[in-house]
Amino acid sequence: FGITVRSGAYAYIDAWTILPSAGPNGWVIPGVPVVVLNDGAHAFLIHASDYYHLASILTNGVSVAFADATNVSLVWSNIIADGTIHADFAENLCSNNTPEWWLAGHGFAGDLNGAELGDQDSDGAVTWKEWIAGTDPTNRASVFQVLSISSAASQSVYFTSAPSRSYTLEVNPDLTTGQWAVVNGPTNIPGTGGGLRLDDASSETRCFYRIRVRYTP
Repeated sequence: FGITVRSGAYAYIDAWTILPSAGPNGWVIPGVPVVVLNDGAHAFLIHASDYYHLASILTNGVSVAFADATNVSLVWSNIIADGTIHADFAENLCSNNTPEWWLAGHGFAGDLNGAELGDQDSDGAVTWKEWIAGTDPTNRASVFQVLSISSAASQSVYFTSAPSRSYTLEVNPDLTTGQWAVVNGPTNIPGTGGGLRLDDASSETRCFYRIRVRYTP
């Protein structure tokens, strides 16, 4: 709201309030409401956390261009009404879409694009695939694997799962000439962090299975 201060019958001063806000993984400084004199200006520092970058700046809901996606000094001038400034941030991704914060959290530093291509724990899965699978790239015992397969009313595949991942069972009748296809059954089943089961309700007597995993935030 505007604030009017009157002195006698003639002089007055208007002031306006700017409300700053920021999404996760960054800051708008100052982070408290700012009072600015009419037609005045105020500087805001916008800073992204490590392994993140600035995705957008909005003043009164309107996008503002910026050059540096890590630190921005924005001067809002000619303020003649109350307003808002908001910043959102996004994670930095390596070339295979592995988040930098995840790599850093597992002790990787320096060339993170190179780190995601390695198999540092020698378990047969490169690090970017361990991100997708939700496994630990520094622990060779942490792997995405089928635990067992059983046949009853349907074929059932039991496997390890992880949170924020979804799983789909695919089938192929012949690895030489056949094509992989999604089974007749539930798909995109969310992981639990423990063992999970996917079923194939088809009547195939001889076939091959694989499990497709996707990151689902």
